[in-house]
Amino acid sequence: MGIGFALEDVKFASDNDKWNIRFMELVEYKDKNGHCNCPTHSGSLGFWIKHQRTLFKSKKLMVDRYEKLVGIGFVFQGFAVDEIWNRRFMELVEYKEKNGDCYIPGTKGGSWISRQRTLFRSKELKEDRYEKLVKIGFAFEDANFANFKTKSEHDEKWNRRFMELVEY
Repeated sequence: MGIGFALEDVKFASDNDKWNIRFMELVEYKDKNGHCNCPTHSGSLGFWIKHQRTLFKSKKLMVDRYEKLVGIGFVFQGFAVDEIWNRRFMELVEYKEKNGDCYIPGTKGGSWISRQRTLFRSKELKEDRYEKLVKIGFAFEDANFANFKTKSEHDEKWNRRFMELVEY
């Protein structure tokens, strides 16, 4: 010690300090909001939370850190998926209020809507989500697809439109 030899890995100590700082930020967030579900897109704390969930899923989260997080009521699984679903659902509700229907154009909204229909047809859509969608008048059958009697009719029209696009 007299010559300045570090008995502890400096990198570990600084990583540990950084982790504890974020943990205390999460504790403060919980004190203020009553839960630990800070949105993962919400700055450095959100990124840190997402990272802790990733470490947990890959079984790389240290036991002492896991215990600290569980001790304050942190949820490791399910929240991120539910958060995204609820955000998309609220976007759909807002869209319907403005436009009178649930047909959001574009890749984000359209692919989410398509996913809900796929989950419904395969009987994998959670019942509470089904009920929320029904309440706002969501159509589980795509109106464009429903106009066709068979899948081959749908495929024919799709192929015709594709060829029109190629020619264009």
